[in-house]
Amino acid sequence: MDQFFRLVVYIIAANVAYLIYSLLKQGYKHYLNYILELLCLDIIILWTLYLNISAGWVLLGAVIGIVVLVILPVFLQGKIDSLMAESRYDEILFFAKLKAAIAWSEPNIHLQEMAEIAEKYAETPVKMVDNLKDLLNKGEPYDGMTRLFLGLIHFNNRNFNDLINDLKIPDKSFEEQSFEELLYLVRAYLETTRYDEAVEAQIALENKINENSDSKEDRKNNAIINRFVFYAFMGWKEEYDDFLNSREDGLDRLPKELRDYWRGVCYFYSGEYDEGEKMMRAVIDSLPEEALFFKEFMQKRMFGMFEHKVFFNEHVLPKLKELHEKYSKKLSEVIEENNSPEFVVPLQNKVTNVLAFVILCISVIFIVAFNVNDSIELINMGAASSFLVNNGEYFRLVSYIFVHVGILHLMMNLLALKYFGPPVETIAGWPGLLFIFFGSGIAGGALSVFMGNSLTVGASGGVLGLLTASIIFELFKVKGAGNFHEQSNISTLIFILAINIGFGFFENGIDNYAHFGGLLGGAILGMIYAIFIKISLLKKVAGFASIAVVIATLSLAFNQHLSLFRSNSFYPEKNQGFKRCEVASSTLSLEIPETWTLDESSAKLQELNAKGPFGEKLNVIFGLNTESEEAFIKEYVEQKNREFEQENEIELVSIIGPEPVSFRKNTYRVVWNIKAYGRTAALENHIVFEDGLVFITNLIVTTSHTENYSSISKQAVTSLKLKETL
Repeated sequence: MDQFFRLVVYIIAANVAYLIYSLLKQGYKHYLNYILELLCLDIIILWTLYLNISAGWVLLGAVIGIVVLVILPVFLQGKIDSLMAESRYDEILFFAKLKAAIAWSEPNIHLQEMAEIAEKYAETPVKMVDNLKDLLNKGEPYDGMTRLFLGLIHFNNRNFNDLINDLKIPDKSFEEQSFEELLYLVRAYLETTRYDEAVEAQIALENKINENSDSKEDRKNNAIINRFVFYAFMGWKEEYDDFLNSREDGLDRLPKELRDYWRGVCYFYSGEYDEGEKMMRAVIDSLPEEALFFKEFMQKRMFGMFEHKVFFNEHVLPKLKELHEKYSKKLSEVIEENNSPEFVVPLQNKVTNVLAFVILCISVIFIVAFNVNDSIELINMGAASSFLVNNGEYFRLVSYIFVHVGILHLMMNLLALKYFGPPVETIAGWPGLLFIFFGSGIAGGALSVFMGNSLTVGASGGVLGLLTASIIFELFKVKGAGNFHEQSNISTLIFILAINIGFGFFENGIDNYAHFGGLLGGAILGMIYAIFIKISLLKKVAGFASIAVVIATLSLAFNQHLSLFRSNSFYPEKNQGFKRCEVASSTLSLEIPETWTLDESSAKLQELNAKGPFGEKLNVIFGLNTESEEAFIKEYVEQKNREFEQENEIELVSIIGPEPVSFRKNTYRVVWNIKAYGRTAALENHIVFEDGLVFITNLIVTTSHTENYSSISKQAVTSLKLKETL
C-alpha cells in the first residue's frame, strides 16, 4: 500500500509540474507568484518523499495542497463565470477575492478589481461599463480580460453594437483577437447584419481552435455551438443540415427543440420562408408552459423576421447568397483542415500488446514463484549485474528487462510501454519497435554495468528508449510522427522525459544509469531508423535486419541463461578460488573468495573485514573468553536479539540455531533472518572457541539463502587463525 501511495503522490507531483509548465508557456511574469506557490508545493511533496516520511501522510498533504491551490481556484472561476452569465454581477466579488487570496497572480488581482466595480455599479450597467473601461490600457492579458467582461455585459443586455465597439481592437485583424473575443464578435456581427465581418470572424475563430492544446477540447465545443448559430443566421441550409447530421460532440448538449427551431431560422434566411416558418411554429407549439421564457423568446424572434420579410428578401438575401458563393467553400476547407489532420495514421499496437503481455506473464511468474527482494533469487531470475556481466554472463543485458521487483514496478513500466509503444510501432513498424525496445534496454543495462551497479531489473530502459525515439521521429519530421494528438506532441514528450529523470533522483532503488542508457540508446536507434524509413526499400531492409538481430539476441540470451540454470552455476555456487588475506594491522588471517576484497582501512588488531560484489560483508573479531561455551552463546544471542528489537527499520523474521558444525571443533552457527528497509537479509554467525579465545565471524548477506554461501562460510571459518608470528 505504501508503494501505491507513493505512485499516486508522484502522479500528483507530475500534474502540478505540468500546470507550472503550462503557466510558464502563457507568460511567467503575470503568473509568477502562483507559479512559486505551485513550485513550493511540488518541492515539499518530493522532499517529504525523499525524507521517507510515511507515504500516506505525504499523500494526504499533497491532496490538501492540490485541492486548495488547484481545484478550489478552478471551482471559484466556474462559479464566477456562472454568475456573470446570469448577470448577477453583485455576487461575484466574494468569489473573486477568495480566488485572488488563494492563487496569487496579477490576473486574479485584476479580476478582483473588475468584480469590485461590478458590485458597486450592479444596478447601473452604463456606469459599470464606463468604470470598467478605465481598467483598459494595462496591456495583455489584462485588457483581454476587461474586454471579455465588457463583451459579456453587452451580450447579456443585447447591446451588440456596443459589444463590437468595446471588443474589436482597432487597426487589428481578426486573427489578432483571442478565441473568446471572436465568439462574442461573430454573434454580434450576425445580430447586427454585418455579415461580411461575421464570415471573416468565423474563419478566424475556426483557425484558433487548435491554438492552445491545453484548452483544445473546450474551444472545439464552443466553436461547434458558434458554428451552429452562424449557419442558421447565414441561411446556409446545406451546410447546416450536413453539420447536424455529422453528430459533432458538442451538438448533443443542445435540446432537440432548439436544434429544430434554429433549423427553421436557417431555412427562413435561405429564402424558404414558408418551410422555415412551419419548422419554427412546430417547435413553439410543442413547448410546455414551464418553458414560457424560451417560448416568448422564439416567438419574438420569429415575428421580427416576418415583420422585415420584404426588406430581407430585397436587400439581405442577395447578400447572404453572394457570401455563400464566395466563402462557403473556404470555410468548409478551414474547418476540415483544423479538425482533420492532413495525414492521419491509425495507431498500430498489436505487437506492443503482445510484448506487454509477454513481459507481464514472465514478470508475474517471477514475482509469484520467487522473492524479488532477495538478491540471490534476483540473480537466478536474470537481473543485470556489473560483476556477473563482466564475468561473461552477457545474457543478463536482456533477461533483466523481464524481471520486476513487485506488481507496482511492473504496472508502471507496462503502462509506459502501452503509451510509447504504438507511435513507434506505427512509424517504424513492429520490427523497429522490437529493435528499439530491446536495443535501448541493452544500452541501459550496459551503462548500468559500466558504472558498476550491483543489481538492475526492469523494462524502464527499453520503455524510455521508445520515448526518446518518439522525440527523434518528431524532430526529424518522419512521416506520420505529428499525428498522434497529445501522444506525440514534442513538448509533452520532453516534459514526460524530464519527469522520469527527476523522479529517479528522489526515489530510492531507481537505477538512473539504466534510464540514461535507455534514453541514449533510443535516441541513437531512433536517428538510425528516422534515416532508413524515409526510403521504402531501406525501411524493408531495416525491418528484416531488426527481426534477425532481435531473434538472434533473444536466442543467445535464453540459451546462456538456461545453460547456467541447468548446471546450477549461478553466483555464489559458481566454482571460485580462494585467497588468504592478512594485513599488518591485524593479528587475524583467513581465506575469502578471489572475487571478494579485504577492507584494509578498517582492519584492527583483533578485527578483519571483507566485502563481496553484492554487498556481502564478512566481519571477524576475537577476544579472551573465561565463560563456558553455553553461557557465552546464550548471552551473545540475547544481546543480538535486543539489538534487532531496538532497530526501527529492521524486522527479525526467524532464528536458526545455535547449532554445532562439523567442519571445525567447538564451533557453533547462528542465523538471523531479517527484513531490513523492506529487503530480505540474513546475518550468519560462526562462534569458534579455542585455547581461551573466542572467534566470531559475522556474514551479512541480502538473501535468506545462506546455504548458498555455505562453501564461503566453511572456507572462511576453517581457515581462520591467528598469524603464525604470534
